[in-house]
Amino acid sequence: MDVKITSANCEIISSGLVTSFNGESIDISLPSLNNTRFHIKFEFIKDESTEKHRLQAKSGSEEIVFLLTNFAKPLGTGTIKPINFGTETNTGKKLYINFYVYSVGEANPTLQYTIYKDERGEDNA
Repeated sequence: MDVKITSANCEIISSGLVTSFNGESIDISLPSLNNTRFHIKFEFIKDESTEKHRLQAKSGSEEIVFLLTNFAKPLGTGTIKPINFGTETNTGKKLYINFYVYSVGEANPTLQYTIYKDERGEDNA
């Protein structure tokens, strides 16, 4: 059975719930053109000098790295709206991600994510 899930004008191309191994980073690898992979990496950072959480992103040609500082809340910390992190080269369709991170006490962070592809393409996004 071939299942397709959509929300608004976007196809959900990946969704999951992943617990970090020993608090280490989580890397999601998406297929790309020319037999390469595009990587979405989540790095968990603890800053004991503040309780505030901070989201920073560093991007390169084949990856985006989300630096998640103090994303260790039992009820979760994450994005309110999907973040555009790239565009498919061959179709011009924009790619988005929405995510939350949960952690209780010293437990390893758990990442809940959804990756979307805007089916409208570059002219309608």
